[in-house]
Amino acid sequence: MAFDTNSNTLYGSQTVGGDSLVVFNTSTGVGSSLGSLGFDDVRGLAFDPNTNTLYGVQTDTNSVLLTINTATGAASTVGLSGFASVTGLAFDPNTNTLYGVQGGGSDSLLTINTSTGAGSPVGPTGSAGGQMEGLAFDPDTNTLFGLDGGPTDAIVKLNTSTGAETIVGAVGFDNVRGLAFDSAIPEPTALTLAALGMLALLGFRRRRRR
Repeated sequence: MAFDTNSNTLYGSQTVGGDSLVVFNTSTGVGSSLGSLGFDDVRGLAFDPNTNTLYGVQTDTNSVLLTINTATGAASTVGLSGFASVTGLAFDPNTNTLYGVQGGGSDSLLTINTSTGAGSPVGPTGSAGGQMEGLAFDPDTNTLFGLDGGPTDAIVKLNTSTGAETIVGAVGFDNVRGLAFDSAIPEPTALTLAALGMLALLGFRRRRRR
């Protein structure tokens, strides 16, 4: 998932039954398809509000960074990341840094070059669940959040210098796959991270590319 603070639009990626870009009504949760991405297994999204660019990542043995047309949903290749199983993206608009995270048991935080798609390792997350999924960046507090999956999905903070995670707390739902941060609308809670997480439908379990 990714939130465009310029237009107050929440995007998601549908990865079942043909990958497509989806826009969500944040009041009702109802999603509407904008069109086919043209790539399968696009699990991570991130929005750059400085250039109005929506990025995606195709999770593969050599994950591919994409740019996505927000009007049609069509994605275009930027380049290979050089890392397998990149499952989440987040963009820091203060430093123009695109972060990625590896899932599948080799959980590590990465930075990704938005011009070439090439990834650079930051460090291991130390994931307790071993299934890192979504990322979201809070530009107001310069905090990177992630989803550590497993028996019980948990929100974590990730150190952007080392990659190490610190657990915030359990989400209370299983199979939460995406996060998005809306810094434009403060919430009356300690964390303004609204759990804009996508729950797997009908108990659908994570599918993993072998």
